[in-house]
Amino acid sequence: RYAFSGKLRCACCGGKMKRVTQNTSQGKKYHWVCSRHVADKTVCSMKREREDSIRNAFTTMLNKLLYARDIIFDVYTTCLRQDEAKENAAALTELTTELNKILEERNRLSLLLSKGCGEPVSFAQKFIELQARENAIRYDISQKTGDSMTFRAVADTKDAIADWKKDGDIDALFTEIVESAAVETGSYVVFNLKCGLSLREPLKEE
Repeated sequence: RYAFSGKLRCACCGGKMKRVTQNTSQGKKYHWVCSRHVADKTVCSMKREREDSIRNAFTTMLNKLLYARDIIFDVYTTCLRQDEAKENAAALTELTTELNKILEERNRLSLLLSKGCGEPVSFAQKFIELQARENAIRYDISQKTGDSMTFRAVADTKDAIADWKKDGDIDALFTEIVESAAVETGSYVVFNLKCGLSLREPLKEE
């Protein structure tokens, strides 16, 4: 129902946070409170937090990212690529070795066929099998050397933050780029972005 719905978690116990309304002489005020605290205060002592405070913390974080997004996201992407390269090194070596064996086998069959050795029909079937396996290996190699979904998510997040200043819809941007957020009442919020970044922002007292 709301931008924060289903995404805010209590930093104390990990429980989901729910929105509550407070009627005051100045009008309605909205807070988010741990559902476990509501059910049993002995289970979780976390008090409620103002919705405006959480939104302001998110806005502050966005302004920091907007100001230094090229540095932050470029460094983050470089680190991701280095980690991925280490993880994929062994697999890429194995795939490349197998691909070379397939190419050698295909050349060997072509040479035999040119000399009139063997049955053309059986050779044709073997060529089809080798081609299918080659295509599969080349696809696996492209997946490991190309941009993964994580890299695309980083780029999408960076673009979304850049576009945010144009429309100013803070709730829509929260829904788009935030996977979850852990709230420590009166202290901080940790925003876990869909691209993998986790950023901590203090909650400021008004």
